[in-house]
Amino acid sequence: MKDNLQITRIALVGIILFILAAIYSLSYYDPKPEKKINIEEKLASKIVPKKIDSTEIIDTKPQHILLIGESMAQGLEIYLKKYAQENGHQFTSLAQKSVSIVAWAGKDSTGKLKNEIERIKPTFILISLGSNDLFTQKEYLPEYDKYIQNIINQTGKTNFVWICPPNWKKDFGLTDLILEKVGKNRFFPSRDLEIPRAGDGIHPTMEGYEMWTDKIAEWLMTKSKYKILMEKNNNQKKENIDTNSIQKNKIN
Repeated sequence: MKDNLQITRIALVGIILFILAAIYSLSYYDPKPEKKINIEEKLASKIVPKKIDSTEIIDTKPQHILLIGESMAQGLEIYLKKYAQENGHQFTSLAQKSVSIVAWAGKDSTGKLKNEIERIKPTFILISLGSNDLFTQKEYLPEYDKYIQNIINQTGKTNFVWICPPNWKKDFGLTDLILEKVGKNRFFPSRDLEIPRAGDGIHPTMEGYEMWTDKIAEWLMTKSKYKILMEKNNNQKKENIDTNSIQKNKIN
């Protein structure tokens, strides 16, 4: 009898141990076996691809740059042409003394600029207008709104930026109007620069024109809506430039 009781106890202990072992093994059981992946896959899963903004890309293709403007643009022309040549671009200037926004404004999408675009076939336009219109009174700005829009319309599908006048004193709202019409990334804020001026207190000195052009070139590669290659070649020797005709120009 005692032997039977001892056997029963041993059997019960065995059953209990079996049940405990089963519970322990089930607690570590994963019905979904771990998928084996290598270290490259783990790293790749953590990398989020960066979305590339097309406006951050510099177009390195050669351009045909067209510059239009007045006597201020005539000074820029010297250094812009050097930048164009150094970066493989073709450069054409139609800068002319005493011209104004009104002179380039057409009707709707027709006018002088459109005709020149069809003739020259530029891929990029630099508009440097406004100095001769700078102190237009506020009551006439609604008319200039139409003039500026007409110039924009004439550019059609050709990329352009507007180099605003380098104010020598505060205007009555013309530069703000240009900014509003073309947008910040197509508007170079020349009025924010400290530019050395010639004897008339209006036109930059040749050093001023060079500084101004350097800032424009930098902006064209970093902040412009249409970024083009405009790197400066610091190794190129400076040429002797006759500055008399430019510094003597007066805005009419």
